[in-house]
Amino acid sequence: MKVESSISTPSVHLDFARGLAALLVLMNHGRSLFFVNYGEAHTKSLFVKFFYFFTAFGHEAVMVFFVLSGYFISSSILRARREGRWSWRTYLVDRSTRIYIVLIPAILLTVAWDLFGMSVYPRSQIYFGVDDHGLFKSPIATFYETGHLPAIIVGNLLCLQTIFVPTVGSNPALWSLCNEVFYYLIFPLALVLLAPGGRRIERFACAVMLAVVSSLLNGDKWFYFLIWLFGAGIAATGLTPRTSGRSLPRGVLELAVLWFGTSMVLTRSRLPLFENVYLVDFLNGGAFAALLIAILLRPSPSPGGLYPFLARQLSGFSYSLYVIHLPILVFLRATLLPRERFQPRFDCIALYLGVLALIVAYAFLFSRATEAKTGQARRAMASWTRLHSWALARK
Repeated sequence: MKVESSISTPSVHLDFARGLAALLVLMNHGRSLFFVNYGEAHTKSLFVKFFYFFTAFGHEAVMVFFVLSGYFISSSILRARREGRWSWRTYLVDRSTRIYIVLIPAILLTVAWDLFGMSVYPRSQIYFGVDDHGLFKSPIATFYETGHLPAIIVGNLLCLQTIFVPTVGSNPALWSLCNEVFYYLIFPLALVLLAPGGRRIERFACAVMLAVVSSLLNGDKWFYFLIWLFGAGIAATGLTPRTSGRSLPRGVLELAVLWFGTSMVLTRSRLPLFENVYLVDFLNGGAFAALLIAILLRPSPSPGGLYPFLARQLSGFSYSLYVIHLPILVFLRATLLPRERFQPRFDCIALYLGVLALIVAYAFLFSRATEAKTGQARRAMASWTRLHSWALARK
């Protein structure tokens, strides 16, 4: 998931949160693809229960991404408007470069891994059948057999997946990117429309655009916009990470962590109250929003040391890891498990951890050529748009 810090003071804890969220998604998808469902496990020892439990929070991690995204993006918009430097051109350049410097190669890699995997493993269950892991609603091969692949690729590049086209190939994780992009449009459109003192023509244009964009979203996407607004609401209070100053009373941050952890555990229980996925997502999103407030009210650790270094490194390629991990996971599943998924044995779990480490390294290297170059791409795009605007003005 694409979450970028747009605030002036970095927070080690927020960096760690988004990096950990990406890892949780990877762990969950990897376990789903490589291991039988818990009910099919031959042994249900305490170790096995812990393994399935701690690798079950992929969807919950996406709620963390939504709240963080709402906070970071809204903070940058609100600060720019307060300082009188808000510009649609600058905003759209910032967002589009951040999205596409990773998304374009990620989609191309998805197609490449899928086509390669299907050619090497023409009888693989993961490509040509449907397992009960729940990640794919239809065989991956059907995306490439219908003749609609070009339209699906274009739709995903335009972030219209789950609206007009399915997510491309073996990469259903891209569903949340569509939501994010629409939220990036809806929030500033509504803000400009409702803010006092704006030009009538601009407000009218925003009203029209808001109506068009809103007409494309279903109830599911509006619900997750509410989760995104948890972060935006915190941004509206003006809270930003601090490096010094008076801290919270001892134990408040720890209590917020405990509340968030308890929410995650309870909503993973089999209690009838938590069978509604929207209630679960709302509770987890709200609990993380409370944790976010506690993090912002407590001075961030100094940038030196192992924890800040790891947090910074993880967050630096979290977007890349999110959007490219599934296609290679699927290929490795076809390579290592042509038929049945693993039972949760120690040797199989060790292999699974090795696969995760390999994919983390793969995503890190990918990010060095993409995500790490976001600033350069943004400056180049900004220069190009300024030159283009100047050329048009000269005509």
